[in-house]
Amino acid sequence: MTEPSPARRRAAEKIFAHEERLAAQRYEREVRPGFRERAEELMRGEWGEPVAALRLGDTSLGFEVPGRRLDGTTKGRKLVRRFFWNILRGVGRLRAGQRRWQWRRTMGQPVRAGESASRARRTRSPSPTRSGR
Repeated sequence: MTEPSPARRRAAEKIFAHEERLAAQRYEREVRPGFRERAEELMRGEWGEPVAALRLGDTSLGFEVPGRRLDGTTKGRKLVRRFFWNILRGVGRLRAGQRRWQWRRTMGQPVRAGESASRARRTRSPSPTRSGR
């Protein structure tokens, strides 16, 4: 088996370090054994009635990014406008490509890699018969 490159080794070290940090965060957020019971006893002593302790919320780690949902999609306004703008941009790029293709055909430049450039070119200069005057 071949030895991993230094870049792969550094990447693996970063991944393992990140996993260790996540495990430490998970351990800190975990409810330790007996904690719920102590919390129930404390609340029962304060209020003098039966208490149920609930754990609310998501237990997975995630990143909160402004302007994004937890699943990574964009949140905000103007999504419909952005959708139609992207379609308009695509149509514009197609039209620009079509115009470029037409220009290359009329100027006698090869359109495809295998096409020859020896076709007759359109010129705007006077014809050869009149150039001798």
